[in-house]
Amino acid sequence: MSAATRRERERSERRLAILQAAGRLLSTRPYDQVRMEDIAEAAEVAKGTLYLHFADKDDLVAVLGQDLLGRLGADLDTVLAEVRRGSIEPLEGLAQALRVWGRAYFAQPGIFRLLVLDRPLLLAAFTAGRDGHGPAVLGAVETLVEWAQRSGQISDETQPAVVSHALWALFVGGLLLEGRGEISPQDLEASSLHVLQALVRGLCPPVPS
Repeated sequence: MSAATRRERERSERRLAILQAAGRLLSTRPYDQVRMEDIAEAAEVAKGTLYLHFADKDDLVAVLGQDLLGRLGADLDTVLAEVRRGSIEPLEGLAQALRVWGRAYFAQPGIFRLLVLDRPLLLAAFTAGRDGHGPAVLGAVETLVEWAQRSGQISDETQPAVVSHALWALFVGGLLLEGRGEISPQDLEASSLHVLQALVRGLCPPVPS
């Protein structure tokens, strides 16, 4: 192995160690109580080394968020592809999209809550939906509602953007309650999908027979 290759590998390993340390700390402490010094200590690197990789704490959070929301977007694309192929109906795709939201949150609740509730503007690429407002993750829901309308499963009177924003508002409301300790993570996980699906049924009336 050449010296240049070894240095690049060591740099990549340090960057990964920093991201993992930041993820652990930001998942267990409020954002304002985590200092760059704390992250450097947890990653076992010098503070100066930390700044060689990341400009500040917001930069770190943005990278963590891009990874999390990138996987979320990929999972939503998979759901859309299954509906497009005809493997599942649009309404089942909508239920699966809601499950994707939940899995993304429970995979890294601290980071997800931080991004959605505290630092939503850090990831501008993920915060512009199809209408220019709201998270881009809503675009998949709007598309699924439109496909359900075309297939006759949902009335044409339903507004896809209204459905997507209402579902997201309820989902974020659950995160707020869980963050304040008013409901447990277990209760949130057990009830969130059922509540969201009930809301879908209310917002998406079936086509009259």
